[in-house]
Formats: sequence, structure tokens, C-alpha cells
Amino acid sequence: MVKKEIKVLAIDSATRACSAALVLDGVVAGENFLYGQKNHSENLMTLIDDLFRNTGVSPEDIDLVAVSSGPGSFTGLRVGISTAQGLAFALGKDLAGISTLDILAFQANIGFGYICPMIDAKKNQIFTCLYKCSGSKLPEKTIDKTVVEPEKWLMTINSHKPVLFLGDGAWCYHEAIETAFRGDYTLLPPFSGIPRASTLGCIAVERHLKNRKNELDEIVPFYIRPPDAEANLRKKSGSFNPATHKK
Repeated sequence: MVKKEIKVLAIDSATRACSAALVLDGVVAGENFLYGQKNHSENLMTLIDDLFRNTGVSPEDIDLVAVSSGPGSFTGLRVGISTAQGLAFALGKDLAGISTLDILAFQANIGFGYICPMIDAKKNQIFTCLYKCSGSKLPEKTIDKTVVEPEKWLMTINSHKPVLFLGDGAWCYHEAIETAFRGDYTLLPPFSGIPRASTLGCIAVERHLKNRKNELDEIVPFYIRPPDAEANLRKKSGSFNPATHKK
């Protein structure tokens, strides 16, 4: 990726992974990462503070705060976005939201075929999307993000080959992938399917330089489907239709 004169603080807490990274002029200057911890709200600011201290960068020096906007864990998304909003507002910096699926797709962008990131959404569903590999550029979205049963999704994309699958959802439903593709696919190792703030920061550089839009006042978590508490409440009131819900 071409070096750009922009300094980014990137924050990701959308999944079981929680990380913060500094991308300075197109180069990853530092990254702090935790995986499997449930208390992102307690760990995230510590990761950020340690990142600034260890790299010697001052928070006032950054140009942009970037955050994963989902899909992912309801609690994790709220923690990450609220933290990013607070920092961007306090520092007077722009804020950019990047899809978690875009982050995973970029990590698998090796230059040919298709990329299918899958995030386990529980309830026998996955958060997913289909991308076309594009070499050094950002992957091109072929089928938009959705939450769906894995078997139904795999039937939808079966004509798109070769496909690189990655993410905890891909490993959770690897038998369904094998049944649908009969070996005509690649399943990347688990570590490749963990979203990283450093990847998020590199994507944010490219997108922000092309479209200098500040999302501070408009960014919201992208859930795809509503939180369980909201869905249960709407079901009781008779007002919830999962087919028409959008965030």
C-alpha cells in the first residue's frame, strides 16, 4: 500500500478480539492486541494508552480516529464506537467507521478469486459478504453484507470460484463449506480470520484520503440484525419484522 501523509489511531473491539493500532504515514507504528477477553470496556483504553506511550506519539498528533463499525458483538461495538467518538471529539479529530467484514477481506486479499469472510452470529447464522480479490487495491464487494444461515449462503455463492474463506464463522461451519464446495475452496487458518486494528488503520487511510468525511455525529453500530433484547421486546409487542429491520 502506498504511503500516505496521515496519522491514524485505529480501534477494533467488534469481536472476541480487542486491539488498537497507530498507522503513521502508511506504516504500522504499533499495535496492541488481546483475544478472548470479554471485558473490552476495561481493556481498550489501557491498550490505547500503552500504544501512545510505547510509540512516543502524542494523541494530539493524530489526524484521524478509525473504528470497526460492525457487524459483531453488540456490546463490543458499543464499547469501540463510544471510545472512538469520545477520543475524536476530545481531540478535535475526524472519525471514520470501517466494516468488520471489510477488515477481514483486506487481510485475505492475495490477488485472485473471491473472498468470503464469515463471522459467527450464533443461532445457526453468520455475518458475511462476498468480495472479489483486487491485488494491492481494496477488495471489490460482489454481494452485500448479510446475516444468514450458512447452508443458504453457501448455495448462493457456489458459482463463485475459487473462494477463500476465513473467520470464526468459516471454521464453525467448515463441514458445510466442504459439502457445498467439495474441496474446491481454501479455508485460511484461524489467525487470518481475526480482525486487527492495524488492518483497519490502513483501510481508513485510503478511504479517508479519497473522501474526507467526518462521521463523528453519524456513526452507529452496524448490527445487521437487532440485539436480542430489542428483538424480544418487539416480538412481544407484535411490531418486529426481522425481514425489514435495518440499522
